[in-house]
Amino acid sequence: MGRIEVYETEAALIDSIVAKKDEGLKEEHMTVIANSSLDKTISQFKHIENKSADLGPLAKFISIFSTTSREEKLMDALDLTDNEKNIHRKSLEDNKLLLYIE
Repeated sequence: MGRIEVYETEAALIDSIVAKKDEGLKEEHMTVIANSSLDKTISQFKHIENKSADLGPLAKFISIFSTTSREEKLMDALDLTDNEKNIHRKSLEDNKLLLYIE
């Protein structure tokens, strides 16, 4: 089972990724999750899975009528308990950045 770390800023996220890579963790074992696009992170780390993007106007419109929120869909894709999903869903709602490590 993986773990999730929460960051307030993209700079803090990038620093953590660099440190983890220095310790030997491969980018392929990390996934970034956020409610906004992270251009610096995406451009600097080509092999980290990215589940972060600004929703376009059509996607925002469609999501209004969806019974499953974007955060729920992201959390369901990870191997987390219901309690962990709720905690991290709240972090996403608060515009924090998540780093999932396998």
